[in-house]
Amino acid sequence: MTNDLVYTILALDNLMSDVDDSVLRQMLGTVRDRSSQTLNQVREAIRVLDGDESAIAAEEDRNFTSTIREQAREGDRYLASLGFSGATHTALAAECTGIPVGLRRVILGVMRELYTNIAVHASQQGTYDIRMSADGIRCVIDAVNDVGAATLLPDKPTSRRGLDHHRRIIESYGGDFRTNREDGAWMLHIDVPLNPSSPLV
Repeated sequence: MTNDLVYTILALDNLMSDVDDSVLRQMLGTVRDRSSQTLNQVREAIRVLDGDESAIAAEEDRNFTSTIREQAREGDRYLASLGFSGATHTALAAECTGIPVGLRRVILGVMRELYTNIAVHASQQGTYDIRMSADGIRCVIDAVNDVGAATLLPDKPTSRRGLDHHRRIIESYGGDFRTNREDGAWMLHIDVPLNPSSPLV
């Protein structure tokens, strides 16, 4: 997987150097950045699986608030490049510390999943709205988007377990995870404590 991602990044770099269209070059740059981030995440996962405690410590030290804001900016840029209208609104405490690594990962995973699902399933003629708040005690995510009649990416491979996987983890930490579809709109609500002593089993 890492070899394939490196090849993809190199191929995109080479392609971007020959592209004159600024819009296309920006889109390719977005794909290149996402591929690079994915490569880093895969390498980090490999280090954790190999028992590298420094990889876990590095993730614990990373500022949760700045990471979420960066993810929100990147997600909005990604959707805007595809022609979607909408925005992510964050209301975050300056410091959210003591969050278990597994919970940090699933919150970020939910955010990434939301942007991907909007790109694949939402209507480009409609809008999306994502709101996330975290006060150091609880994290609340609310999202809504218009459902599209056809998918923008019909060839996208699907695992059919993305949000359901996140739901199980959120609920294991004592959180509430609900989705609803009504009048052509898809909605999500998550409310999870940020400092649980441990996941519930």
